[in-house]
Amino acid sequence: MLGLFVMFVMIGVVAAVSDSDDADDMADDDAVAGEAADDEDPSEDEPSDEPEPEPETETGSEPEAAEDAPLNGSLEVHYLDVGQADATLFIHDEVTVLIDTGDWQRSDVTGYLDALGVDRLDLLVVTHPHADHIGQFDEVMAAVEVDEVWWSGSVTTTQTFERAVAALEESTAAYEEPRAGQSTTLGPLLFEIVNPPDDVDLDDLHDASLSFRISYGEVRFLFTGDAEASTEQRMVDTAGEQLDADILQLGHHGSSTSTTAPFLDAVGPQVAIYSASEGNQYGHPHDEVIERVQGAEIELYGTPVNGTVTVTTDGSDWDISPEVE
Repeated sequence: MLGLFVMFVMIGVVAAVSDSDDADDMADDDAVAGEAADDEDPSEDEPSDEPEPEPETETGSEPEAAEDAPLNGSLEVHYLDVGQADATLFIHDEVTVLIDTGDWQRSDVTGYLDALGVDRLDLLVVTHPHADHIGQFDEVMAAVEVDEVWWSGSVTTTQTFERAVAALEESTAAYEEPRAGQSTTLGPLLFEIVNPPDDVDLDDLHDASLSFRISYGEVRFLFTGDAEASTEQRMVDTAGEQLDADILQLGHHGSSTSTTAPFLDAVGPQVAIYSASEGNQYGHPHDEVIERVQGAEIELYGTPVNGTVTVTTDGSDWDISPEVE
């Protein structure tokens, strides 16, 4: 297994840290938009007394340049309705990929996997280790066979994080920390990493969000985790045409901290999808983001309105099937 979480954070760095600190970090992240964020409930998810395991920053050998893969059959992409969290599932006859694992306060991702007949994941991607993205990581690892895990390399001090680390260490899954500029193929899917760069500050979980484009034939999907405005601008400056995508998942659940006009122009999507819960305390998605997307005549879907949103594509055209019209 590559790059297992085997290092420990220095004594004293995390000694007095609690999940309420994690919530404070989230509140700081949303301060620009006047939000009060509380990513985890400190009454449930107090920090462990054990020292925090930290992932190594090695990513193994750099992926080779990807070549076009022949297409066979259709690809389904399920933007799962998991409340105020993220989880997106790619299903193809040759490969299955899960991006993020929902919220720590729920237990619905494995139910989706079971309902869709998924008992094996070729790849499990964690965009960043906030609890609304890794919440059910340990449950997923226990429920299905996972071949490989991608992670940004960031760490937190919550029990949710520690459960995820323990589940990974107990598994046989390979582990990688991809960086901007790398690309690889998995079956017929082409992955192009656009964030984070090698010199990223891993303590800034949003800035270090693992961001990438997935292409199936001519159809391209872009994911940016909770990357915010400054990170989006860095991607615009460095990734260029690799940001061009047909279908964009709005960053940070549609928060005004993300999806800036320059970034939206660079991506040029025809469809945008956001994941949030109805009536959430953060006001996601924010009105200015919705107005910006709709003003660009981009077709918009959201899980609090449409439930699970499924995109089916043959690599040329696509069809969108919302659970709720």
